[in-house]
Amino acid sequence: MTGLRTFVLKASILYKRKNLIGLLLAGSLIAIALGVVPAVLGLLIIASVIAIAVSMIEPMIALGLAIIIGPLRAWVAVVWPNVPLYPGQVLFALFIFSSFVHFVLNRNMTIRFPVTTKLMTIYLCVGLLSLWDATNIYQGLTELIKWLQILVVLVIVFNYCVNQDKEKWVIGFVIASGFLQALIGLWQFIIRGTGPVSFELASGLFRAYGTFEQPNPFGGFMGILWPIAVGVFLSLLQTRASKQPKYTYRTLVVMTLVVAISLICALIASYSRGAWIGSIAAFIVMLFFLPYRPIIGIGSVIVTIALGTMVVYLGFVPDHLENRITSILEYVSVQDVRRVSIDEVNFSVVERAAHWQAASKMVEAHPWLGVGMGNYQVVYPEYRLVNWKSPLGHAHNVYLNVAAETGVIGLSSYILFWGYVFLKTIRVLRRSTNWNRGIALGLLGAWTHLGVHNFVDNLFVNNTHLCLGGLLGVLAVVNTRVDNKS
Repeated sequence: MTGLRTFVLKASILYKRKNLIGLLLAGSLIAIALGVVPAVLGLLIIASVIAIAVSMIEPMIALGLAIIIGPLRAWVAVVWPNVPLYPGQVLFALFIFSSFVHFVLNRNMTIRFPVTTKLMTIYLCVGLLSLWDATNIYQGLTELIKWLQILVVLVIVFNYCVNQDKEKWVIGFVIASGFLQALIGLWQFIIRGTGPVSFELASGLFRAYGTFEQPNPFGGFMGILWPIAVGVFLSLLQTRASKQPKYTYRTLVVMTLVVAISLICALIASYSRGAWIGSIAAFIVMLFFLPYRPIIGIGSVIVTIALGTMVVYLGFVPDHLENRITSILEYVSVQDVRRVSIDEVNFSVVERAAHWQAASKMVEAHPWLGVGMGNYQVVYPEYRLVNWKSPLGHAHNVYLNVAAETGVIGLSSYILFWGYVFLKTIRVLRRSTNWNRGIALGLLGAWTHLGVHNFVDNLFVNNTHLCLGGLLGVLAVVNTRVDNKS
């Protein structure tokens, strides 16, 4: 509530100052424009003006809008194929500009760089070096900019939130983005009754894919975010602000629980085996680290695995779900695509394996710095297998993709970065309590899902990287606060 009052106060002060005439003039021009331009464009103009105004007052709102609207990218590309700019990137640019203005005006603010930024910079430098002899520099710079955006979001969130209580805003925006996508996915799965033929599970039943236009990255997005919602829920159960009314507290608990359940249901509705594998791993890791005593965590994991195995063995799982679960074994059964008989059941798995083998051939040809960051799809025709002409955009395995594009050096720096993030999160979790502990537990689940799911896919798509940058910034904030308390 304090943050909201501050926001309203700043807005009223801004409005009452000398900018009053300019604001009235802008409003008049918009009103005139609405009489001439189409309604959709008029609403877009109004929304843009409001977004710019509130973002100049509070930069975190621009980041929140980018995180929430960013996943619309794939949908926008389908609806408006020739659109020059995507809303998520426009809002990211607004976030950068408004943050820069605030940093300039706040002379007392010093920019600090946590260790995670330094390790990410190493990976960025290797990626840049890999472009020295790359086939397509533009594709490489596009991928490099994506990682640079993660770095920038991390740094700004850390410096802006470390001395305030606004990392909760970032968490709220991330959860809101996931909840919006979950609602869209559940509507596609339960209510709509139509969809792409390739996503059909049964008559009138289709896999959920949100605005990602593909079920697998959608399932991955749900898999990254449900641990965050669960972490917030657990932290709310453990703590309660002394001045917070009971009604407000209970409302927050119920809302968070609803969001967490929606995310998990949408993940199941995606029917993404990679997302299911990642989420099972995330659940086990979170269950292990949830108790303060490791022995209790180990016991909880053993009991849960035993119960899950028993449920499947006794036939309590619906047949179509059981078939989907058992088909996960197909991921490890394919050894050499050239010796596999292809049918409708194993096509998607064999297709992935074919791209894994193409990536392996790239590593063999360019072991140290790869074929160039972002150039997997560009050089794919030179390394593809005979029956697999169409590139999928990436190797459907981030680790192979990174190795193919940036070589062994790039893969080492990539693993070093995420390994440090994972271990740092565990350290923060073990040393924190209440809210910080709940957030750290959720982040640990998110990193686990990301790391496991990326063995069979690439989740750095559809502006998901903006969300990850925000979460990395939150980790840096929580880590600093825990260190200051100890």
